[in-house]
Amino acid sequence: MQYLKDGCKLLMQQKRETNKRCLVNRVVEKTGVAEKVVSTVVDSFLDTIIEMLHDDVRVRIRNFGQWYVVDYPERLVYSPKEGRPVLIAPHRRAVFKPGAQLHMVLSSTPEDVTE
Repeated sequence: MQYLKDGCKLLMQQKRETNKRCLVNRVVEKTGVAEKVVSTVVDSFLDTIIEMLHDDVRVRIRNFGQWYVVDYPERLVYSPKEGRPVLIAPHRRAVFKPGAQLHMVLSSTPEDVTE
């Protein structure tokens, strides 16, 4: 287990990113709840957001942000590779808009956040 935690720290330092396993480990460290329970909760949380977005429901978490789906119509674009116009099919994209508190934290310097 210690290897996973060190591997997560190394991943965050080198690539400035994380994954679900590292997120679960961080919650386990902060709360003391069993890893299996936290993993189940995180999976359920993400699955629920996906289901709601699929059903065109806007998901808002106060001070954190909101997820919603944007429908893009089909459109004609020029393809330099093919040298001709290409029709792009209509598609949907999930969008995340940060909330006020998250925006404030991201806009501040790292010293402000740790205090």
